[in-house]
Amino acid sequence: MEKLITDLCEYVSEVAGLSILVSGPLSVSLPNYLAGSYDLYEISIGKERFLGVALKSPESFKPVAFEKHMSKLMDAVDVAEFWLLIAADLPSYTRRRLVARQFAFVLPWRQLHWPELGMAVQARKKREPGEISDRFKPATQAVVLHGLIESDDEPASVQALSKRLGYTPMTISRAFDELESAGLGCIITRGRERLLSFPEGSEALWERARKYLRTPVRQVRRVRLAEINASNLPLAGESALSRRTMLTAPQEPVFAASRREWKQISRTADVIPVQDDGTCRVQIWRYEPRLFVSDGTVDPFSLYQSLKDERDERIEMSLDELME
Repeated sequence: MEKLITDLCEYVSEVAGLSILVSGPLSVSLPNYLAGSYDLYEISIGKERFLGVALKSPESFKPVAFEKHMSKLMDAVDVAEFWLLIAADLPSYTRRRLVARQFAFVLPWRQLHWPELGMAVQARKKREPGEISDRFKPATQAVVLHGLIESDDEPASVQALSKRLGYTPMTISRAFDELESAGLGCIITRGRERLLSFPEGSEALWERARKYLRTPVRQVRRVRLAEINASNLPLAGESALSRRTMLTAPQEPVFAASRREWKQISRTADVIPVQDDGTCRVQIWRYEPRLFVSDGTVDPFSLYQSLKDERDERIEMSLDELME
């Protein structure tokens, strides 16, 4: 338990830039079922006081039972008005339930959700926004998509994201810088390694990041479907939207390709200027469209960005359905 508290202090100081003082464990007379489940601490941050509740057995933790226990613990200990749950780790589905209930909790080096301090992770004191463009670079957008789609609340290293997303470590490191300047994510340094997480969850990340996201589509070209290997390309545009919603599929199929793939396609396929029998459209993307393919279509967030400026009521309604 001593290591957990040490990690708590270091983690809060690292990600929030706050000095934290922890006293305890407190000597309190509790029923056996409570004493066997929790160690209690007094936590001070500036003038604020909190009751720290450290889990002894995280594997048996249940949010509903914990809520009942807290009323008894707060009655037994006159330390503070607010409390903080502390654990070495918890399953991701349990964390989501805690966030939904607005329970304050810290999992050192994994996640911090502390509404009473105004931190549903405010990742350390953020740098003043630096030279950040109106829209993220493609690699930065890919990192955000990874956080939206694949994040399991575990911090990801530069090397791990480099391998997963297909960019160089230097490019991913620059993406970290861009995210930090935008105030997105929690970036910590452990030794020589930089780690990124989005502990606020995908819904909050989407709401905060979407203003920086751009359409992934660079160009659109029309070719004959018979001249390409469509089975290797994910559906995109209205074709992908029709697969994911009730929208009727377009007469002309739409696919997504990377620039490298398009170069290969263009060697054997002629560009057709207008729609004709047997034609399809190929979107040429800023980043690899197959990074987060699901059910043969591009990911929903990129799909949304590619169509959000369309002035077609059918598409607008289907996009709302997509993001529900």
